Amino acid sequence: MGKNRGFTLIELMVTIAILAIIATLAAPSFGSFVTEQKLTSSVREIVLSIDLAKSQASLRKSSVALCLNKTNTDDDFDANECAIAAAIPGYSSLSAADQLEIQKTRVVLAQLEPDVNVSSTSATNVLINDVGGANTTETFNLCASGKQRTVTVTRLGITTQTSGTC
Repeated sequence: MGKNRGFTLIELMVTIAILAIIATLAAPSFGSFVTEQKLTSSVREIVLSIDLAKSQASLRKSSVALCLNKTNTDDDFDANECAIAAAIPGYSSLSAADQLEIQKTRVVLAQLEPDVNVSSTSATNVLINDVGGANTTETFNLCASGKQRTVTVTRLGITTQTSGTC
C-alpha cells in the first residue's frame, strides 16, 4: 500500500477559491485602511513640523514660517513662496543670498502624502513667533477619499486635531 504524498488537484482548487473569496471581501477595507493611514501620516507630519518651527523660532529668537508643501491651487509650494506668503518680516527687501539663508533656517515645509488634498478653506501657512506661539490662529484642513482631518494651531502654539468628512 502506497503512502499519501500530497494534496489532490480538487483540494488545491477549493483552497484557492476560498482564498480568492476572502481577498475579494477584504480589498475594500484594505483600500480604506491605506487612505486612513496616508491621512494620519500627513496630519502627523504637520504636527511634527509645527513643533519643529516652534523649536526653531525659540532657538533663533525670530519668527519661523510653516507651510504645507502643496495648497489647494499649487501642488509644488516651495520655501520661497512660503516665506512670501507667511510674510516673514523684511524678507522681500533682502538680497538673494540672505533670502536663501532664511529659506534654509526659518522656513519649514510640511510634506503631505500625494493622495491627500488640501481643502479650499484651509490655511496654507502659519508664522510662529519667537516664543513659540502663532501670530494668528490657523486651521489646516486635509481630505482624502471623503475623510477629513483638521489641525488647528492657536495663538499660544497649541495644536488640536479633529476628524470629519469632506
